[in-house]
Order: sequence, then structure tokens, then C-alpha cells
Amino acid sequence: MGGDTRYVREQVDASVFLPLFKRFLVAAVDVSVGALKPLGDQTNVSLSDRFFNQMRGYAIVGDHDTETLEAHGGNVKTNVTARIILRIAALDRFLKSISSSLNIHFHTFANAAQVSNMDLNNTDYKQQAESWLKTLQASYGIGFVLSLFFGRFEFNYSQPYIVQGSTISDSHRKNFNQFGIHFAYNL
Repeated sequence: MGGDTRYVREQVDASVFLPLFKRFLVAAVDVSVGALKPLGDQTNVSLSDRFFNQMRGYAIVGDHDTETLEAHGGNVKTNVTARIILRIAALDRFLKSISSSLNIHFHTFANAAQVSNMDLNNTDYKQQAESWLKTLQASYGIGFVLSLFFGRFEFNYSQPYIVQGSTISDSHRKNFNQFGIHFAYNL
């Protein structure tokens, strides 16, 4: 066991949930940030060690090949999601009568995400912030989530939002308003 890749990588994930009306209306904010830096005389990190990101409304987040749409990943990652979650009491009671592990809720969301290769040794923070904003991707939409005992399904309609001054090309965005299905499972 061993290898010749040397780097430091850190990622922080945080979520906050704020009940607005009992447990049926909830505001939620999810934040994920990460950075990685090669150590020693290395200047690059392999593709498999880089950050990649997904976001509703976009086929790709970050730098990519314009012909194949293959993502290149990056050494800096940011992802922020704000949601308003609505659960309907009668539907909740009905689903619980079928199975205690069934859960459905509706949500509206706004996302912002970015993956890029930034020079982490550059101390010109204003230039770094401007560069970061030019590659920021955002979207908003509505959907519903069905949670089962083995995972969850999301059915969403989302619309990419173009940040003013953005350098994001049309190939990043879906060519139509996105209807997406997302599946996550629990082990």
C-alpha cells in the first residue's frame, strides 16, 4: 500500500433546520465547502482526488471539456442550498398508517455551487473573489421528496439562473427546464 500523491484535503458540511410552523413548515440551509492543496513539489492532484459537485438544473458544475462534457473537477468546492419544506398533515398521517418509514414532503429550493481550480497561494483576495463569482452557478425550483426505509427519491423541476457577469457557457446548463429524479440509498 502506498502512493506518490501528497496533498491536504478538507471538506466541511453543515445543515440548519428552523421550524416555521410546528413540524409542517421548515426552513433549511445546507452548506458544503472544501479545498485541497498539493504538498511538496507537486503542482497537480490526480483527477480521482479532485472535488466534483452536482446541482439541480445543471449537467455539470465547474470546468469541463466542451465536446464530451467530461468534468475536470477542481481544488475548491462550494455548495449552498436554501429550502422551504412543507409537509401536509393528512398525507403524513395516511403514509404513516401504511408504514412508519414512509415520508413525503414538498419543497422549494435555491442552489448555488462552484468547483474550480484556484491558486491557494494567491493572497489577492479581491481577485480570487471576483474569479469565484464569475464561475458561480445557481438554480431554483420546486419538487417533492419521497423517503423510504432504504433511501429517498427526489422529483424536481428546476431552472438555471444566470449570475450577472458569469463566464458559464450554455453547455453547463440543461437545454430545457429540468425535471430530475435523484435517488440516494442508506446502507
